Amino acid sequence: MEDILKVKDLSVALKTQDGISRILDKITFNLKKGETLGVVGESGCGKSMLASAIIGLISDPLKVDDGSVLFEGEELIGLPEKRLREYRGKKIAMIFQDPMTSLNPIMKCGKQLVETILAHEKVSKKDAIARSLDLISQVGLDNPKEIYNKIPAQLSGGQRQRIVIAMALCCSPDLIICDEPTTALDVVIQKQILILIKKLVRESGASCIFISHDMGVVANMADNVMVMYAGQVVEYADIKSVFRSPAHPYSKALQASLPQNVEEKERLNEMKGSVPMLDNLPAGCLFEPRCPMADWRCSTNRPELKNVHGHYRRCFKKPEELTV
Repeated sequence: MEDILKVKDLSVALKTQDGISRILDKITFNLKKGETLGVVGESGCGKSMLASAIIGLISDPLKVDDGSVLFEGEELIGLPEKRLREYRGKKIAMIFQDPMTSLNPIMKCGKQLVETILAHEKVSKKDAIARSLDLISQVGLDNPKEIYNKIPAQLSGGQRQRIVIAMALCCSPDLIICDEPTTALDVVIQKQILILIKKLVRESGASCIFISHDMGVVANMADNVMVMYAGQVVEYADIKSVFRSPAHPYSKALQASLPQNVEEKERLNEMKGSVPMLDNLPAGCLFEPRCPMADWRCSTNRPELKNVHGHYRRCFKKPEELTV
């Protein structure tokens, strides 16, 4: 199947008084039409920054200082803002983690959907209203006319996120980027929203980048998974390969921390330490200070991302040498 998105060596730098720090370091991946890529890692690993870089939402003091983002054959890096706005919403849509920051708090939800449609498509206002009501129904909200006339504060968190999903689908985008879309919701609503997103993405035929800190969620949403740590890709393969045989200590630690991998009445597995600060990166492998399998090579050298039969990994150890 044809690639809809090709990201190659994408790097984002932060300019400070002390110099330049790399937030994203040569990120490379391809996304096919109709495919879902899961991007997983802890907070501070660069997942949301990757999404922002793809859709051109990087500004000073941040800068895309290297790499390429090809979407449907057109280079997005360096495009004028006016041209990028033609992509955002129409060709590429984004679902953010907090619906309250995605919606205008004083405008009726229905009107926000209508304005999104009218901004990108040449249709009458009457048709835009009809489509908005249909979208409200599609995302599982009862009484579409009543919801249409409410402002975000009059809706629950789950209802607001459904409106954000409806807004993302307004113009039938080819790519939907979901940036931790259930983080601000309670567990029951999270499951409902995840089922809804998976269903709507499948029915629309759109490609999807699904960002999460939860390996369990990604396992149920994605075809392929890219594990990020401190701005680097440390593992990238199809979802079954990564879950059956994780080939990087960080991936293995994330998987081991899932509740379903812990016996009843046992303590949850925890990963000690935290993601390193940009101004205090280890000299060698970025995961070395937290890795129980690190040796002398890891503290002095940075491993490259290597492709072994379609399974990319950044580690000196052989996969069979890794232990939990």
